Amino acid sequence: MNNKHYVGKRVTSLVNYGEIEKIDGIALLVDDENEYVAGSKEGYVLEVTCPYGTQAMADKLFASLGGKTYTGFSAESATIDPKAELGDGITIGGIYSPLASRNVKFGALNLTDIGSPGDSEINHEYEYVSSQQTELNRKLAQTRSYIEKTAEDIRIGVESIEGTVAEIEVSVGNITSRVEAAEGDLSELSVSVGSISSTVSDQEGRLTTVEQTAAGLTSTVSGLEGDVSRLEQTAG
Repeated sequence: MNNKHYVGKRVTSLVNYGEIEKIDGIALLVDDENEYVAGSKEGYVLEVTCPYGTQAMADKLFASLGGKTYTGFSAESATIDPKAELGDGITIGGIYSPLASRNVKFGALNLTDIGSPGDSEINHEYEYVSSQQTELNRKLAQTRSYIEKTAEDIRIGVESIEGTVAEIEVSVGNITSRVEAAEGDLSELSVSVGSISSTVSDQEGRLTTVEQTAAGLTSTVSGLEGDVSRLEQTAG
């Protein structure tokens, strides 16, 4: 973290928000209920949404930005080093600013929307705003989306405040999609090299699975009382 990257004019659009006042605190938002805070929650608080955030990341961001000003900006379809992390310095269109948000557009070029919030986007928290009220305001959002990218896989999902989740995970040789309701009902499809597997289950324990390979197909149905029906078909 805290490396420097040059983007220059390699963007489709760039908005300069101008210089903001000094940062008093960092709030790293993991989800609607969890956050990691470094510095003070009074004054100018930079909120950064990062579903894989940690306290160490918040501390490093505050060590880099605490007590400093910067120029806020928003840029679309930027060409940037894939290894760039939140808190790194970005030189773009004559602006030098920290990377506070990043949204990768997966494709041939893996272009990225990046930015640092302007003054209107900074959370100005003072003593009369309680932490309970701040949490309540954040919960007003009905859904959240997330992208998690590692060297091994990519996970993309959307989750409602009630707990319903739709998610797709892509790794080498495998794609898995899953839809799960807050009550426990689940539908899952997994496609691997040489096989396809689907599962549907409900909160009461009923389960149906289908597994298909080049050699044949197997389907299983499980009931509430533990009864199991199984059908196997093989290539002749």
